[in-house]
Amino acid sequence: MDPLIALWYFIWQWLQPKHTLEAVVIDARRGGADRLCAKAKPLSKGLQSKATTAYSDARQRLPLEWVEQCFSKIAAALLPLGNWRSQDLPVELLDGSTKRLRPHGDISQQFPAIGPAARNPTGAWRGCW
Repeated sequence: MDPLIALWYFIWQWLQPKHTLEAVVIDARRGGADRLCAKAKPLSKGLQSKATTAYSDARQRLPLEWVEQCFSKIAAALLPLGNWRSQDLPVELLDGSTKRLRPHGDISQQFPAIGPAARNPTGAWRGCW
């Protein structure tokens, strides 16, 4: 798999409600990344298997330095679009990437803390969300 397509799906995967390897393969088979390929060689036409191994291996082969450079370029391109920063959303490490998350609805009431160490003084969750 082309590194650009692997990076595309790495980002796409975490933006989806069901961010599984299987969801990536399903989208790729449906032509989700064909616009990133040469017109003569669309990705969807070359995929014959429903296995997730090729994408998983391609994602692991991405050089960390190259991924960091890509994200820096994306951030630099997005920076002029607005000056929005949120101090109240923590940044957590998930699967080698970062994603800002906010507790949704009444989840903290549905899943109460097990002990006092699970909550900070404001009553908000400190766990991995």
